Amino acid sequence: MKKEEIDRRLRKADHILSNAEELKQKTDFDLSVRRSQEAFELYLKTLFSELGHTYPKKHNLKEQIYEVRKVLDPEGTGDFDVIIAALVMRNEVLSLWRNRAFYGDERLNVSGMFTEKEAELALIYAKGMRRASLTFATLHRLSVIIDRLKKI
Repeated sequence: MKKEEIDRRLRKADHILSNAEELKQKTDFDLSVRRSQEAFELYLKTLFSELGHTYPKKHNLKEQIYEVRKVLDPEGTGDFDVIIAALVMRNEVLSLWRNRAFYGDERLNVSGMFTEKEAELALIYAKGMRRASLTFATLHRLSVIIDRLKKI
């Protein structure tokens, strides 16, 4: 995927994350959780694109996160295991919350399923995924550069 497309996706994710923060400030916690999950997912999918991986059209990306581990740690040193485990756990939580935030009103005719604490945690997860995505993408770019330099 071209760098311009990746940058466009990152800007979109940043916009969604900003919207999630605004919604939390307006005490619309359900929608803030939903938007945080969307931002998390878009940052993660952007990372997949940066690493040259395709991603499925689904919301729980657990298996694909483990694939990222193989790219970042091809020798299996375990250097990224704690980070990968945290990303898997956060993805699982936000995937579960997404369904409740998205369908809670329609299926159960219930609103206010999430509190400020869940909205804040969802924002923390999304912001963490943003940092991880940018960091892993940079590490990947550096490893490509180093590999090219080794061939000179």
